[in-house]
Amino acid sequence: MRQNDIVIGIDTGGTYTDAVLLARGSGKVLEWSKVRTDKQNLGSCIREAVIKLIEKNSAARNASAVNLSTTLATNAIAEGRMRPVCLVLAGYDEDSFKTWSFEKEIPSGNIIFVRGGHDRWGDESSPLDEEEIRRTAARWKDRVEAFAVSALFGNRNPDHEIRARWILQSGSGLPCTCGHELTGKLNALSRASTAAMNASLVPIVREWMDSVGSALSSLGVDAPLHVVRGDGSLVSSTWAKERPIETILSGPAASAIGASRLAGLSRERDAVVIDMGGTTTDIVLVRKGSLKLREDGAMVGGFRAMIPSGEINTTALGGDSQVFLNPDGVISIGPLRVEPLCIISKKRPEVIEHISRITHKGGASYEDLVFLIPAGKAEIQGDRAEKRIIERSGNSLLSLEDASKEFKDPVSGLGTVMGLVRSGKLEISAFTPTDAMCAMGCIPSGDVETAVKSAEILASLGPFEEGNAFCRAVLERVSEYLSLFVVESLLERRGFHGSKTSEENFRKRLAEEIVRPPSSDDLLPIGASLNTLIIGVGAPCDAFIPKAAGLLKAEFSVPDHAPVANAAGAAAAAFSVRKGVLVLPLPECGGFRVHLPWGTSDMPSIEEAIGYAETSMKKWLGGIVAEEAEGKVSWKLSRENNTVKLKDGTSYLLGITLWFEAVQDR
Repeated sequence: MRQNDIVIGIDTGGTYTDAVLLARGSGKVLEWSKVRTDKQNLGSCIREAVIKLIEKNSAARNASAVNLSTTLATNAIAEGRMRPVCLVLAGYDEDSFKTWSFEKEIPSGNIIFVRGGHDRWGDESSPLDEEEIRRTAARWKDRVEAFAVSALFGNRNPDHEIRARWILQSGSGLPCTCGHELTGKLNALSRASTAAMNASLVPIVREWMDSVGSALSSLGVDAPLHVVRGDGSLVSSTWAKERPIETILSGPAASAIGASRLAGLSRERDAVVIDMGGTTTDIVLVRKGSLKLREDGAMVGGFRAMIPSGEINTTALGGDSQVFLNPDGVISIGPLRVEPLCIISKKRPEVIEHISRITHKGGASYEDLVFLIPAGKAEIQGDRAEKRIIERSGNSLLSLEDASKEFKDPVSGLGTVMGLVRSGKLEISAFTPTDAMCAMGCIPSGDVETAVKSAEILASLGPFEEGNAFCRAVLERVSEYLSLFVVESLLERRGFHGSKTSEENFRKRLAEEIVRPPSSDDLLPIGASLNTLIIGVGAPCDAFIPKAAGLLKAEFSVPDHAPVANAAGAAAAAFSVRKGVLVLPLPECGGFRVHLPWGTSDMPSIEEAIGYAETSMKKWLGGIVAEEAEGKVSWKLSRENNTVKLKDGTSYLLGITLWFEAVQDR
């Protein structure tokens, strides 16, 4: 029997999969677990994490819900692993599209133009070419995994998109995304791009959620499955399967919720949440106790998705980022994510044997502590030297130093080997901040002997007295990077967001000056203090947040259960669905047209138009939320008037946007 007060929250990150058992009423974390993420089998990682919860507290088996936050959609777009789709554009001008190279903005090369579309009032401008759409379904059904359709002004009248979807699905048996379902904003190109991105993610997220459902069922966990969106709200698994693009930045959004709850942040306070994982670090802004949203859409992998998301900045810096030591002894970190030496040595004991051998021999190089690992079993294309390297990496321990010797020119050989890494044919194990923390006894996991001996070797290559000094320098460097990232993110909000190289360099240089300790001979001291609380979460945050906060002269908090804040945030999230309805005056007849998600309706007066919109939307949105949410639903209604002021001082109403939001009561 389900226990209504118990919720499981799960976060699948790039390095770890976390799970928590949360008491909904008190917000208390009852139990938690953390396992390494296997990107090839995410379902099994979730199963393992939940097994650990059940072993600690059998009540987990009777949880009332399982809430997920995930980086799956974000990573699929950023890494270019989206599935092939066919995008049908109704009413778009094909000549203009090609003249202005708009196809570069679309994450699909399979674009079909057909007659159709509406005008800005929602009136049909051209009949929909249904026959061409039928031919498209037959021609592309075996070449793609999904369809997307966007019609000109489909946000003002979705009729053509809805009809096209029915034809495409009937003729192909494949899923189809409509642009109007994802955004009601005016921007035909971005709406088309968003629809194509969503369609490409549908097969990926459906497969993942099916595997999660199977994993939970195998453990006897029979609870509704929910997903956190990029704005921090919950949606049902059914909703997420149809609109997976809305889960972009799900992980950082859950992190902001979890950090705020765990730190006891009041609804009147602001905060900067720093969520540091194994692969990346996210900066999330919380204003007045809630996730700050950006309505211009999330930018991922060079494409903008027109969906609401939190105000989030991400950098490739984490506990598993590669630590570099240049010939001058200067430490740099990232952006490459690698397997820590203290972790890989548990799987391959020959690592510590190799490290002990080069310690005894002396004369080691940095490349002696960088190891190559085969990334898969796929057929390898390349010359004999490349194939030989991949074969050797699978048969025995292969360092980067030894691999370079497979080439006549070791320097160019290093470049070739790193090319194999960038292409995904090889992975790397090297020294990381995780190794530094392991060597200093800051974390319970990892092989300490490997971490300590590696640190001693690297210390001998630079100006460090011993291994501990090197490890401290690594952790301080990470803290410096974090403080710079915070300042750069906030400078962007102040307008320092130019994309030119010179502007980026100026922003970076200004950030460095702000966090640099003042000097006695400064004639123009540049300094600033962060006027808000920093909340640090994520597995390694204890080692870095205090120093970073000190550089920023800011108050900070690292709450209990900070390592699993994302999962705690997923468990604590609530259902919320927000939708805008446009009301436009009709100049010819003097009435008003209401543009609803399923079509248009005309009303004689503004009062009747607003009343009709409110009645219709409460019924529609209330059904969506009540379908999955427990308890009562609260309503939020806001109104935006779009007016223009004439020279004589009078104002003319161009339109009204009514924002309806249904929120689950806690």
